[in-house]
Amino acid sequence: MYIKWSEKIDELKDKVNFFTNAELSKYYGITSNDIRTVFARYNIKRTSTHFKPLKFRYERIREDLEAPCKICISHHKTKRGYILVRHKGKRGSLHSLLFREAFGPLKKGELVRHKCDNPACCELSHLEKGITRDNVNDKVYRNRQTKGTDVNTCILTEESVKEIKVALFRGTPGIILSKIFKVHPATISDIKKNKTWKHISINVNAALKKRVWHYVQNPGQYEISCDKCGSKEIQWSEYEKCIWCPKCLIDTKGTMGIFDGPIPVGACEVMGISLDRWDMINKRVIKPSEYIKK
Repeated sequence: MYIKWSEKIDELKDKVNFFTNAELSKYYGITSNDIRTVFARYNIKRTSTHFKPLKFRYERIREDLEAPCKICISHHKTKRGYILVRHKGKRGSLHSLLFREAFGPLKKGELVRHKCDNPACCELSHLEKGITRDNVNDKVYRNRQTKGTDVNTCILTEESVKEIKVALFRGTPGIILSKIFKVHPATISDIKKNKTWKHISINVNAALKKRVWHYVQNPGQYEISCDKCGSKEIQWSEYEKCIWCPKCLIDTKGTMGIFDGPIPVGACEVMGISLDRWDMINKRVIKPSEYIKK
């Protein structure tokens, strides 16, 4: 399409400060490259940025707040939940563009943060400026960071971490725990120093509660085995609900054995299994008739 620019140059100069190159190219039916060529040929430069105001539709959520969140519904969200728009020839986050229009440009290294932790929110009272370190601190303090089993490279589970913390409280060496759970010793050290898995807590009193009785026979006689290595050459631990495995050198829960269900006393006698208990405090044997409720 041929345009006689010598006749339209005044019209173009009037429009240049109010429309983007894409809008001008669409208006004149030419490409954006052609528009830039005309600018260079006639030495046209923008002297101001009176673009059309940014418009979007929104809805309000979280009415429990003093100023409810203002969520944009006219634009698509990214995978991270932010709203991306193009305005004044530039592409950026909607909340950041609105903040800069209301409070002025940001300095180098500054960014716009959400007080409400809602990335799609555009309510100005929910926005504040800061730096990357502030944004990271917000993520940590508000418990939004990826942690535990949500990390792709995670090997341990929450249950195994609880076992490790209990074993560390009982004085088990970290090098032994690293071999049992098949992780690097530094991983156990970080757990011990509370550098990692901080969100997993244990009941220290329950973990260190001493046993007051045990059955008179060894745990292997009751088909109990180590849940780590499967060995039946085990002993009763000094801690409640635990057995001691000499092979693993650790106090562990062990398997349930015959205690996985109801225990018929008569059948135990036939199998040669004694249900007598040894009272570690009074140093005497307790018969089943004394502790089994009728």
